[in-house]
Amino acid sequence: MQADSAQQQGLYRPEFDHDACGIGALADINGERHHQILDDALSILVNLEHRGGTGLEKNTGDGAGILFQVPHHFFRKEAQKCGQILPAEGDYGVAMLFFPQDDKGVEDARRVFEEGCAEAGVPLLFWREVPVDPHDLGETARACMPTILQAFLGRPDDTPAGDAFERRLYVCRRTIEKKADAEFALRDKIFYVCSMSSRTIVYKGMLVATQMRRFFIDLNDAAVKTAVALVHSRYSTNTTPSWERAHPNRFIIHNGEINTLKGNVNWIRAREPNLYSPVLQHDLERVMPIINREGSDSAILDNVLEFLVMNGRPLTRAASMLLPEPWDHNDSLSEERRAYDAYQSMLMEPWDGPAAIAFTDGRTLGAALDRNGLRPARYYVTRDGRFMLASEVGTIEVSPENILTSGCLGPGQMLEVDFARGRVIYNDELRARYAKEKPYRDWIAEETLTVDALDEPVAATPAEDAEVPAAVRMAKLGYHWDDVDEVVRPMAQQGKAPLASMGIDAPLACLSKKTRSFFDYFYQLFAQVTNPPIDALREHMVTSTTLYLATTATCSRIPARPVSWCAWSVRC
Repeated sequence: MQADSAQQQGLYRPEFDHDACGIGALADINGERHHQILDDALSILVNLEHRGGTGLEKNTGDGAGILFQVPHHFFRKEAQKCGQILPAEGDYGVAMLFFPQDDKGVEDARRVFEEGCAEAGVPLLFWREVPVDPHDLGETARACMPTILQAFLGRPDDTPAGDAFERRLYVCRRTIEKKADAEFALRDKIFYVCSMSSRTIVYKGMLVATQMRRFFIDLNDAAVKTAVALVHSRYSTNTTPSWERAHPNRFIIHNGEINTLKGNVNWIRAREPNLYSPVLQHDLERVMPIINREGSDSAILDNVLEFLVMNGRPLTRAASMLLPEPWDHNDSLSEERRAYDAYQSMLMEPWDGPAAIAFTDGRTLGAALDRNGLRPARYYVTRDGRFMLASEVGTIEVSPENILTSGCLGPGQMLEVDFARGRVIYNDELRARYAKEKPYRDWIAEETLTVDALDEPVAATPAEDAEVPAAVRMAKLGYHWDDVDEVVRPMAQQGKAPLASMGIDAPLACLSKKTRSFFDYFYQLFAQVTNPPIDALREHMVTSTTLYLATTATCSRIPARPVSWCAWSVRC
């Protein structure tokens, strides 16, 4: 559609203007719970409506949702209506569930859930049907709307409250999900656990941002109080909209794309057979596989973050592993921080792409930006003790005299709101704290070997067929003249990176009718979605060609475990 010429200014064309997902995070810095936090978070969500996608029907959205702390007083009131008595706060968990639409499907889903709980040793206290008002939904969203239930789960007597209970619920959820996959996958019926925690709960759906308050009646009750809330208005980029793909996920909200997803997923799958966890111990096998490959890039990122946290790493540190700061060519970093980042890079590949995330486990709130800084994350800290972050300014009205400080996250930066200490911890302090925890430089020196440290190679003996023309010898090895002239020669003579065209139309090696080099089978499918394009020479600060190769050496801190695997799941 041609843009109205009256709206065109210079080179700007409205028809090329695209929005991405809208994210928002709101917290009381001192950890005090209010219904106002929830109400303001939903107002932020409404003001991010323009960042969410819709279909042909304006009342069918790509997804919207909110994550907040379990509202104990509200649920205790609701339990009393059902003749139930809830345990003390923290001694029970709540599962938010999407079940099939039909009665038989709901019955089967409840049976699978109950069997999974029994197998994991987690007592099921009672069920609650979540009150919803779907009259405002579009036909598409209504046609696939699941039955939404909540299951209340007691804390087993042999499990302490806190992290141990959260871990038990995680193992229980994975047990249930695997049983459900076996039963529901072939029947094309929804079985999805939005959240299952004693600390946080997720309300979400295939909604437009403005429909959240009307659809989920619970959110309008003044007894629903929280100290932290994450909201998300989804613009589907890589996957078809659905109820379960709406954000928030169980820990994060995400604006952007993970472009290296194929490589990241393959690395996770390759590590799984060798993983070791002194925290999960025998339960480790019960939570495998780590990721749900049917999920979106955001959901898979959330799966891995959750796994790292459940294995004992602090939430913010786990996020710093996935979205690292640019360190390889950054001389402004201290030696301790460079050592920390280098060590982390050996345990986990960066999940690259334009990404801004906010995350919470109900005890802290954090946010991080990708190392290219390709998505916005702007924040306010107010004098009355509130923290607000969103993908743009103006999402909620704040009196200027009430603003204590404001800013935006830079490339590779992160921050954390610590409720226990009632303060915001910014990037430099946060990363310096983690960098000083362990002797990372000593560990790197002890367990790594660089190319420069290798012995000089022995000169190769002339080949028996030295008299054979070079073209014939290259052909035998699967090389062509273009390979040598454009790839091998620049690397060998000048140390340059080989150049290639993004528009190359050569088929994949596995589909080619020609004899291809062995290495051609291992190209990574990669597309960094940026505008303008990233230039690896001018953007050398955030690009790196460092490659790690694993050995069969063992880690001195955990005998008989390969270095590359043991440290990944151990809180070193």
